[in-house]
Amino acid sequence: MFSIFAGMIGTAFSLLIRLELSAPGVQFLAGDHQLFNVIISAHALIMIFFMVIIVKTDLDIFKYNIVNFSNTLINFKNWSARKGVTSTIPSNNNNSNNENPPFPSEKYLIVDPHENRFSGGLIAKAATLAKGVYIFETPSGHTYVGSSINLFVRVTSYFYNSILKSGTRAVLVYFFKHGFEGVVLTLYVMNPNSSIEQILIMEQYFLDHYFNHPLNLNTDNIASGSGKHYPMSETAKQRLRKQRGIAFFIYDITTASLVGMFDSKTHAKMHMSIDHRTLDDCLTNGTLYLGRFIISLEIMTELHHSFEPSLSLTEFKDLINYVKVEYRITNQPVRKQFTALNVKNPSSPLCGTYNSIGEFARKINVDRGSIRPYINGEKPAGSLYKNEWLLSSINE
Repeated sequence: MFSIFAGMIGTAFSLLIRLELSAPGVQFLAGDHQLFNVIISAHALIMIFFMVIIVKTDLDIFKYNIVNFSNTLINFKNWSARKGVTSTIPSNNNNSNNENPPFPSEKYLIVDPHENRFSGGLIAKAATLAKGVYIFETPSGHTYVGSSINLFVRVTSYFYNSILKSGTRAVLVYFFKHGFEGVVLTLYVMNPNSSIEQILIMEQYFLDHYFNHPLNLNTDNIASGSGKHYPMSETAKQRLRKQRGIAFFIYDITTASLVGMFDSKTHAKMHMSIDHRTLDDCLTNGTLYLGRFIISLEIMTELHHSFEPSLSLTEFKDLINYVKVEYRITNQPVRKQFTALNVKNPSSPLCGTYNSIGEFARKINVDRGSIRPYINGEKPAGSLYKNEWLLSSINE
């Protein structure tokens, strides 16, 4: 409001200055040149310091509040969407077995989680980007408690056969031997704004609740434990808590080992040459990168109990490049050979036969995706690309 009032005064001074300069000679100020100078200085000071700066500050604060509000809405949307999850055992918020968790949470029970491990399944609907605690319960009465800042990625990592073979935890040995038939997965989805410390306190509560059970598969009673038969040191626990949610950890499921670690998205993209959309998909939905690597925001001690990658950065980059070549050979579509004729200039040096769409796209500096429909016959016969190129596949 103050900036609006200051703007009105500044506008009045501006109008007075313009009227005085609108014609030669004395106009409205009766020849008082000192007053004219004062008005000019006052106009500048008022407009800059009492309107522009104040308005800019208010706008910055407004934008900051809008961003925070938008993030809150997104989190609330993700939180609310999970309420629609259904399963063989109906999800509810009623705690059984005298449970009294230290923090509010949504409780989901999913029968046969192995059959619901894919994107779009019950686990994805309840646990994508969700923070909280997970509990496996087997038909024989065995239990296992864990926690994560992304429950979907963490839970689905248990279903990879190569990880189960590693046998680095008792729970992995059990599932590798007995499978997941009849297993019930319980998810306690916490508020999206929950801190790492709150998640660990929640995990510790359920560890205390289940640890003395004779068939419990947790081998130590410490949240974020090492999975060995001895407790994780306090130094290691603090280091793990500090790293969670900050660094990127890359796991190779074929060797069940940590092969890479990065400090940020930019660092990861620079060394892996990975598209940001692919990286977000791997982090959010647990999609395997190149069909082989898990990208996680947290240490997954089920795979690798060490904090240090098993490969140097150079070795990691060589591995990624090697897998990329193999992945393209086995997953990329067969290259299509085709001819390109410029109907407006048949003598163009760009006319001729091309072995791939990419080769032609680089020649004329266009996106490959825009060419593909003409090669694949998705466009009507005789259609011209950019109204001048007749593209004809010769692979058929």
